[in-house]
Amino acid sequence: KATLVEKYTDPNGLGGKINMTAAVSDGLKSAIRSARIINGNSLEVKDELTALSYRTAQIQWRMNTAASVTVSDNEIVLTQGGKSMSLKVVSSNPDVVPVLQDFGRTRPSTWTKRDWDTSLTNNIVGFSASVPSGKSVTLTTTLTPKN
Repeated sequence: KATLVEKYTDPNGLGGKINMTAAVSDGLKSAIRSARIINGNSLEVKDELTALSYRTAQIQWRMNTAASVTVSDNEIVLTQGGKSMSLKVVSSNPDVVPVLQDFGRTRPSTWTKRDWDTSLTNNIVGFSASVPSGKSVTLTTTLTPKN
């Protein structure tokens, strides 16, 4: 279960912050996510994560998309209908290095009976990272139009 912590109502940064710790307490000591639309055209998602003191947290950030996907070392480009968006992620901790990935059409086993995932032809993109035991990181993911 996630709980709403804060709403952002500034027109230049509409969004909110949720506490997801209860939903992921078996793998993380804390997980806070904020999401905001920046200047009406970009999306910023910040995940503030702290691993449990006794084990490294293996995390994945995934997004469902109908766009075609191109992955490089520092960017995922999503293209559909002649338009492109750039997905980039920045880590606040040099020991936590996100690895960008195209997961293809493979759904995790935990994604059973998800009403929001109706098109099994869509791609799943995102990243994987390891957060060392007891350490914290803020992972900032941005989706920005390229053209």
